[in-house]
This record gives sequence, C-alpha cells and structure tokens, in this order.
Amino acid sequence: MEWIQEHALEALYAAVLAFLGGAYHFLRKKVIAQHAEDEAVCEGVKALLHDRIYVECTHWIEAGHCPLEDRKNIEYMYRPYHALGGNGTGERLYNAVQGLPFEPREREVKGDG
Repeated sequence: MEWIQEHALEALYAAVLAFLGGAYHFLRKKVIAQHAEDEAVCEGVKALLHDRIYVECTHWIEAGHCPLEDRKNIEYMYRPYHALGGNGTGERLYNAVQGLPFEPREREVKGDG
C-alpha cells in the first residue's frame, strides 16, 4: 500500500502523458489527411476553372472580340484560378481576351468603282 501511495502520482503522470501522446499522433494523422484532401480539392477547382477559362477564351479569341459581360465572366473565373496558383496557359488566354475589342469589327464593303 505504501508503494502505491508513493508512486500513484508518477503513474498518473505516465498515464496522462501516454494519453496526450496518443491523442497527438491521432490528431496529427487527421490533420495531415485533411491537408491532403484540401490540396486535392484546390487542384480540382483550379483544373475546372482552367478548363472553363480555356473554353471561353478560345471561343472569344476565335471570334475576334469579347463583349463586356463575357469579359467580366472570364475575369470572375480568372481571379480565383490565379489565387490558387494557376498561370501559364490560363493566364496567357486571359490576357489575350483582355486585349480584344468589345464589338466585332465591321467588314469593309468594297465598292465597284
């Protein structure tokens, strides 16, 4: 009984430390797994935004103009795409659309005379 009284506090500390160590490792694994999932979601969102930017920009570049409303829509997609680290093709396409006129150029009518 004396031994239990003398070492009870040590046993309690050991039990608390073992519990905290186990909790730490459990939570660390959960945080690492959550971080990996968050990274995958961000990459997926970036890929979807890139696809939409690519489709929209390609359409308007081929048309030779981009109306204000569509330009704003592309900008609305580009801002989070860029914030997620997107660049390269998406950025080049976005910048190309920004340089397009808002209205189609009227074709010159050639006269006969």
